[in-house]
Amino acid sequence: MADVRGQHTEPEPEAVPEPPVTDADKPEPKEDVADAASNLMERLGYKRPDVPPDVPPDPEPAEEKPEAAPVEPKKKRGRPRKESISADDIKGIVKETASAVLEASKQPRVEPEAAAVDEITELNRADLEVFAELEASDPKYKGIHDKYKSYLTDLAGYKGAWAKENPGIEFNSEDGEHEEWVNGRMPEFDDRDFDNARIETRARRLVRESEVRHREELNVIKSEVAEGNMKGELEG
Repeated sequence: MADVRGQHTEPEPEAVPEPPVTDADKPEPKEDVADAASNLMERLGYKRPDVPPDVPPDPEPAEEKPEAAPVEPKKKRGRPRKESISADDIKGIVKETASAVLEASKQPRVEPEAAAVDEITELNRADLEVFAELEASDPKYKGIHDKYKSYLTDLAGYKGAWAKENPGIEFNSEDGEHEEWVNGRMPEFDDRDFDNARIETRARRLVRESEVRHREELNVIKSEVAEGNMKGELEG
């Protein structure tokens, strides 16, 4: 058993409480200190320079991305639509067509303009036709049509000159004073051949006139028949 009598145990000292911390003992914030220093400087006559407020930098423009081209939808291939045509529609089309044809048939026919002819040919058309028939009927009269026309041209010049020398007097190619000039330029021909050619020419003219008249009558009949048929279609 251990001897504990010789040991001396000292009592533990009591803990001393710390004094409470007041607001005066707390350190002033840095901002308050700075404000106080600034106010003191202003009182002494020193003015604090104005510090511009912090302006946030402009944001960098965002990179614009190219817009994608709109994708057009593919067109569908469709079959041509078949429109139904009724019987009334067909009848209306027939009537309109018939009316248009009928109006066109009533319009006066415009004949093409004939080629311009010289005055000599116009004034001597009948004789020139006879000489053309004479040339066609017999080889010995070859070229007589053009010779006679040339003679007429020269005669016109001769007549004009004579009229200037003989004002107020009527020109007659059968007068004796003109006989030598006429006989020297008039193409030669047999009077009987000339008369036969004249008869043939007149017969041909009558045939042509008859054909023209017959053709006109036939056209009138056709027009009347066509008009009657069209009226029947319109009334039907």
